[in-house]
Amino acid sequence: MFTITKKIIQFSLIALLSFSIVSCDKDNDDDNIDNSPTTKNVNLKVDLTWGPNYDDFALNTKYFHSAAQDTISISLLKLYISNVELIKEDGSSYIFPESYFLVDAEDENSHNITLPNVPNGTYKAVKFMIGVDSLRNVSGAQTGVLSTSNGMFWSWNSGYIFAKAEGFAAKAPEKNFIYHLGGFSGENACNLVNTFTFPNNLSISTGASNPEINLQVNAARFWHGGVNTAEINKIHMPGPDAKMIMEKFFGGFRVSEVK
Repeated sequence: MFTITKKIIQFSLIALLSFSIVSCDKDNDDDNIDNSPTTKNVNLKVDLTWGPNYDDFALNTKYFHSAAQDTISISLLKLYISNVELIKEDGSSYIFPESYFLVDAEDENSHNITLPNVPNGTYKAVKFMIGVDSLRNVSGAQTGVLSTSNGMFWSWNSGYIFAKAEGFAAKAPEKNFIYHLGGFSGENACNLVNTFTFPNNLSISTGASNPEINLQVNAARFWHGGVNTAEINKIHMPGPDAKMIMEKFFGGFRVSEVK
């Protein structure tokens, strides 16, 4: 009887020791696993372009616009991009809080937009608004890119100018055009939203470098379809002309590359 009991005790000790060793090994394996969430900063690089082939664009350079049959030169170009989302393959979105960016053709630094702390995953598209959402037009801090000192806020009427373009047009009265496009409510609201599908998926993963999205903005699209500067050369307030030209301009945005 004593012999049997002794054997049972010995067997139990061996089993307990084996379990302890296995448990220690498992704990060590768990210690080596990085369970921290993966995030990366994504660079949204804005390239200003011109024409059907999305050629390089430069301020104060005369271009012939074949649809408008006009010679045009832009001396000032600014626009707001806001409410940015990255859309995953499954259709869910990562929404960037407080995402307001002012792109200024004169300021190269403004052409590189940092989208911070993007969670790991595979993304198929980017969605954003041109302009500023209606709530922020009437409330919230007017600081940073939303400061009134940036010349993108109507002093006579509460609200932001969403896109501003000025320059020379050969057919226009006094040989110039001024487009201040805005309006955040009603049927002529110009703060439009579009989704841009990537030519290839954007992947956020451990060890990968920070990815970049190349967004091309076609300045020639203000006159897409033959908008005549002899008839529409000055826009200073919300209305059907402002919305029409904003729709044409926003239609000239595209994502050309993801890397």
